Amino acid sequence: MYKVKSNGIHNKEKVSHYFKKYGIALLFLIPFFTFFVIFFIYPLINGITMSFYHYNMVDPSDTYFVGFKNYFDFLFVKEKPIIIEGEPIYNVDGTIMTEKNPSFYGFWYGLLYTVLYCLVIVPVSIILPFFLALGIKKKPYGFKIFRSLIYLPSIFAVSSTGAAFAFLFQNGENGFINHLFGINYQWFNNRFSAWFVIFLLCLYNIGGNFVIIAAGLENVNKSLYEAAEVDGSTTWDKIRYVTIPGIKYQLIICTFNTIIGYMNVYGQMRVLTGGGPADPQHSERPGLTHSIVYVIQDKLTGAGKFSTAGSISAMCIILGIIIGLITTVQLIVTRDKKGGDKYEKKFIQYFQGNSL
Repeated sequence: MYKVKSNGIHNKEKVSHYFKKYGIALLFLIPFFTFFVIFFIYPLINGITMSFYHYNMVDPSDTYFVGFKNYFDFLFVKEKPIIIEGEPIYNVDGTIMTEKNPSFYGFWYGLLYTVLYCLVIVPVSIILPFFLALGIKKKPYGFKIFRSLIYLPSIFAVSSTGAAFAFLFQNGENGFINHLFGINYQWFNNRFSAWFVIFLLCLYNIGGNFVIIAAGLENVNKSLYEAAEVDGSTTWDKIRYVTIPGIKYQLIICTFNTIIGYMNVYGQMRVLTGGGPADPQHSERPGLTHSIVYVIQDKLTGAGKFSTAGSISAMCIILGIIIGLITTVQLIVTRDKKGGDKYEKKFIQYFQGNSL
């Protein structure tokens, strides 16, 4: 009896001890986990479930399980039969009349435009803030003001900065750039000039990368620069062999964060171009400035939006998998930075080998 009682008291003491140690932290974490479950876990599970259904949000009786058909439709089906009132339409020779599948072309060309855009914008979004940070590191006169001005655009919403850029590059004589240079160029009617304006708007918000790189430069060992100076290294040699290796992980983080960010690019196109101009030769393809997120948004707000929720969910899942793979690569590349006993084991092996 005494033993049971003492164990009960001991257990109560343990519970009291753990509550004092972790209880307050758990109380503060409850709001986060609540919102995390409601606004992330539940929508994620619901979205995955919907992707396997022909899902009609208006008519529940029109909702039924289709398996991987939604995925197969936009990933592999280039053409689909023309169906009117539930019946296929036949050609004169008896074959079923088909049309090009807009979901297939929308997904793949939206993804293609997004990837090509990333190949251009990501290197510039790393290189430009890198050299700006190098210049600020030398602390020229008024460097604090310049440092603030570089970061300042990042605090403004895309809608406000996009509206300003839309006014600057407005088509016709009313556009500020056209009026300034006395030209009448149609900036948003041409594929390349439209992407150029989008590029400028995205490049306008490089303040986040600038802050990360500038902070990394402050932690580079100054003695390495002194040693390089003694060895007669040029400025480029210092950047190549001292600066870049010294901020390697900051550059990797900025690179992957920028890739992930621009894989989700949408607001810039919405504000500036509306996804246009249209492809004049291929009507089944999306607008020439459609990103993959823009394609998904078009399906979400376009015709038949209530009966294509399953297909939209499937597209979102595939995009999420692509971004997840990019994140996985980032974790693999930066895994040496996450502690562990790798270097400790190497030191012990070295010490034991020399002591024999």
